[in-house]
Amino acid sequence: MSREVALVVEVGRATGEAVCRQWSDRYKLILIARSKEVIAALADELPDAHALRCDVANRHAWGTTLRRILAEFGQPKRILINTEAAALG
Repeated sequence: MSREVALVVEVGRATGEAVCRQWSDRYKLILIARSKEVIAALADELPDAHALRCDVANRHAWGTTLRRILAEFGQPKRILINTEAAALG
């Protein structure tokens, strides 16, 4: 039986990584981040995890990545869009 797909967007070394580790026993994971360094290392550690570099602020790149996910992995069952707070000034 095929595992359901979970998409984790903006994976970093804190919340995103923790969620990926927690979900790795239940889902085929698609890890998304601007930098492939962190997600590639994490995907190598986890079973059935795939790292895709994408700057989700770039609408064209994000649309292309979503179409790729649907074509290659199918419809995600779970999606986590991880954001961080930033202070200006």
